[in-house]
Amino acid sequence: MAHIFDPARLGSLTSERRQQAVKPGDLLRRAGLQANDTILDLGCGAGFFVLPAARIVGESGAVIAIDIQPAMVLATQEAAKQAGLTHVSVHLAPGAYELPVGLPKTDWVLLAYVLHEVAAPQKLLAVAQAALKPHGRLLIIEWPKEEGPHGPPLAERLAPADLAAIYRPLGLRERDFWEARPEYYALVLANQ
Repeated sequence: MAHIFDPARLGSLTSERRQQAVKPGDLLRRAGLQANDTILDLGCGAGFFVLPAARIVGESGAVIAIDIQPAMVLATQEAAKQAGLTHVSVHLAPGAYELPVGLPKTDWVLLAYVLHEVAAPQKLLAVAQAALKPHGRLLIIEWPKEEGPHGPPLAERLAPADLAAIYRPLGLRERDFWEARPEYYALVLANQ
């Protein structure tokens, strides 16, 4: 069974240690997120990437945050409210591989530390791909496939080569790749 994050440990998702180690705003800018963009954070957790994304895209952009766990949805809603970010909408996913009905197509879909948690990562990638505008980008952030002080067990981590075998059959191609071990590696994907 995949390693599903325990909502009882919610505070660790937005800790100061994690903020300093990952630098979510810098990571999103490095990927190419910019003012006026619309981004869908699929598996938003407690909103770790939602708040910096909202600041980057500005009020003329939008952030759509979705999670399957009600505790995560509530945490993200509260964080956005406390930050005064009115261009963030937060939704409970109707199922593991479903998006709420009526969402607009987006410039970006973010899957941050999510694919190792699902039983069918290719199915989730297909859902993410379908949410993109024709020239949209998919940003995947995952744990390196090595033992580390944080993150899921080694056996549940996905190496970049593992992911390539999953996304290439969908017609997705790598546009950028970088890593910041032991915290993450990042892939920017687009349709061929």
